Amino acid sequence: SFTPRRTRRAGFFVQQHRGKRSICLDLGTDEARSIVRELADHVDVVVENFSPGVMARKGWSYEDLSATNPGLVLCSISGFGQSGPLRDKPAFDFVAQAYSGVMHMTGDPDGPPTFVGIGLADTVAGVHAFAAIGWALLARTMTGRGTHIDASMVDSLVHLHETSIYAPSITDGEYVPMRAGRHYQPASPAGTFRGPEGWIVVFCNQGQIQSLWNAVGRPELGGDERFRNNDGRLAHREE
Repeated sequence: SFTPRRTRRAGFFVQQHRGKRSICLDLGTDEARSIVRELADHVDVVVENFSPGVMARKGWSYEDLSATNPGLVLCSISGFGQSGPLRDKPAFDFVAQAYSGVMHMTGDPDGPPTFVGIGLADTVAGVHAFAAIGWALLARTMTGRGTHIDASMVDSLVHLHETSIYAPSITDGEYVPMRAGRHYQPASPAGTFRGPEGWIVVFCNQGQIQSLWNAVGRPELGGDERFRNNDGRLAHREE
């Protein structure tokens, strides 16, 4: 159903599946299920993104598949993981962005939480799964056994957080993570700024700040007590 399309094929499908060989099966038929079961005995990795429990109901759980292919790596990708109170909840990308807090950190502070304008959770979960599969295959070379990988979209996006996760913890809640619009909450100057020829991105660490003052023709700002360190620059961010 995605557009744009060319020769009746969605560009989205082509992009996401480039380089793959495909087979189309009606998994509601006994013949299709037997084909899947036979294929699973001759592959290194099976990746699935059904809701938790579906694979087991079809007879394709890790226990089922590894019984005849002990070296198999089964990677299950879901919204909330294979266990826990939310395991049965369906999830699209934007749901994961909401639950993980990514939306809370995106947008203006006086505006609503905002989703990132791309399918971030889908892609990041896939990359996390890819990394886990690589390690599982390495472990198999040493043990001869495969494993079942539980990859979650929400977990993958939580991994992308930094200050917004650890800072409230180590400050006993004094640090309150909040979206900061065009600015990056933990540092200043850090963000997007309107320049004479369009928008520019600036990020300066402490050791680079004097070079910034020099570059903008205001070297004397290096002696301004308001901007002496990052805490001062945060307190006087607008200036």
